[in-house]
Amino acid sequence: FESGAGVVLEGPAQIKLNSSMNAKLNYGKLAAYVPDEAHGFTVDTPKMEIVDQGTRFGTVVDPFGKAEVHVFEGEVDIKPKAQAEQHRSLKASQAVLFTRGNAQGADIRVTPTKFADVPTPEQLVAAKSGNYPPLEAVPFEAETPLSEFALLHINTALPENILAGEAFEYRATSLSEQTGGVGFSHEGWWADPNFTRLMVPEQRLQWGGLEGGPMVLQSRGHHHAYPSLAHRMARELAEPLTEDFYFSLLVKYEGLDKNDFFGLWFDDVAGGKGSSHSRVPNFGLKEKQFFARFEVNQEGFSTEQIDGECFLLVGRVMKNDSSFFNRLEFWVNPDGDRSATPDAVVQQGKGAKKLKAINVVGMRIGQYTEVSDSLFVDRLVIGKTFESVTLPSE
Repeated sequence: FESGAGVVLEGPAQIKLNSSMNAKLNYGKLAAYVPDEAHGFTVDTPKMEIVDQGTRFGTVVDPFGKAEVHVFEGEVDIKPKAQAEQHRSLKASQAVLFTRGNAQGADIRVTPTKFADVPTPEQLVAAKSGNYPPLEAVPFEAETPLSEFALLHINTALPENILAGEAFEYRATSLSEQTGGVGFSHEGWWADPNFTRLMVPEQRLQWGGLEGGPMVLQSRGHHHAYPSLAHRMARELAEPLTEDFYFSLLVKYEGLDKNDFFGLWFDDVAGGKGSSHSRVPNFGLKEKQFFARFEVNQEGFSTEQIDGECFLLVGRVMKNDSSFFNRLEFWVNPDGDRSATPDAVVQQGKGAKKLKAINVVGMRIGQYTEVSDSLFVDRLVIGKTFESVTLPSE
């Protein structure tokens, strides 16, 4: 809208754009962002007016008179069109359901996942400019010539007798469609070309006697003009994992703060870009700590991450007296054989996805990371034993 307000409409829907400050939603699902300059922006429905007071909100209207209003941030005023009904104000994290039998509304749980991503200011600016998605705001530094000498020994960082592994060593700057590694599908990697690159670091990633190869994968943080599910890479395995397995990964994060997040996930399907993979085994970083989880907010935490320092993450995905993977064990910088003493253990909850087999491994960055952040990873190894993923290659 010319006022600066923006909406995302999800069909089936019927909407009429009346002015820069007003739209009428006869039915459908709408998510809105209203900046200060559009204070008072109104969405009319057949039964009420929703007057924005500078906020992010969503509404669902069906053709039979039922409606929901969810406030994600700020405040809205609800004005029923029936004269006898009183106005009502909703604040952040409140939601109301209106039905024919209850015109004043009943409190319900606010559910952001019911709606498409509320547009951000950056998305609105990009959409009005006609250039979307926008060019990367913080581009990678100018590429330096790859070291051919560094790549003489391909996959030197990978040990033998493993189930799968990737050393990220290619004569290229993009991981997309690269088909190297061990134990992966011939179709190659999917990687976001805007936010990932293969590079030769000044120093190899290393923890203890375990050293990565001459190249690493660098992933940038989330750009707010792009979808909040910031996937960075994914690839199918050549053979499904149906029994207990271990994995290890060298990681380093630059630009760390409390809101940063990344997760290495294991799933039976790749899904689309809208798949969060949040109900499957995840290992990574949250609130400056390393974690393992099957579900959001049911994590087991370990060592606190340190900005710019390299860590070795080791995990185990298990079937404990079950036909489904139902137990996670997690180590950070394990010294020696600590297979019997994990730093964190997580049991599967009722809301997690039941997986008999794992076919895909991938990684995503959190939506509240900064685009200037960098996650460096190397030497992804999957094996049958703790030793197979923690001992240096010969």
